[in-house]
Amino acid sequence: MLLTISLAITNIIYSQNEYQIGISAGVVETNFDLDHDIGFGTLISFSYLPNESIQLFLSSGIITWNNMAYYNRIYNNKITPIIMGAKYIYSSNKFQPYFLIELEQIYGYRLKGFGEEVNPLPYDVPGYKNYITESIKFSDLMLAGGLGFNYKLDKNINIETSFVISFISNKKNSDAYHMRLFTGLNYLF
Repeated sequence: MLLTISLAITNIIYSQNEYQIGISAGVVETNFDLDHDIGFGTLISFSYLPNESIQLFLSSGIITWNNMAYYNRIYNNKITPIIMGAKYIYSSNKFQPYFLIELEQIYGYRLKGFGEEVNPLPYDVPGYKNYITESIKFSDLMLAGGLGFNYKLDKNINIETSFVISFISNKKNSDAYHMRLFTGLNYLF
């Protein structure tokens, strides 16, 4: 199970009637089993709002992170997600809960180095062989759904939080599903 927690996200949105263009950037923290990884991500999104209750969106970008895993393995990860989906917004007041569904196509690249496990220690020790570098490319198609809300601080600024569960089609490179918790600040102009 992969839990991804996105924090300190700033989303700048240009709004023109029912069309919106947004740029997001921030810190991404992931927890995969016992490994804790911190990275940085940027996304560009396009949205269409036919009415106050429905938002259709398409977004893509790049997320990168490094981690030192257990048993002397090192990973360098890059992921390019392509996400399209829809939100159904329940209210037009300050507090706006919503339901969302997404179809996510993720292209990933992993650079892996590892040594022979002479001793079960998470750092380099005498007795380990030289690192061998392996390059792994993968892609996953995911169907996701979740709940979230926006809270308007004023006309142009709101806080957004969402919780999403994704079901992954390719189990060879990933677990069967992962969860994503997002929180951030949206600025509209």
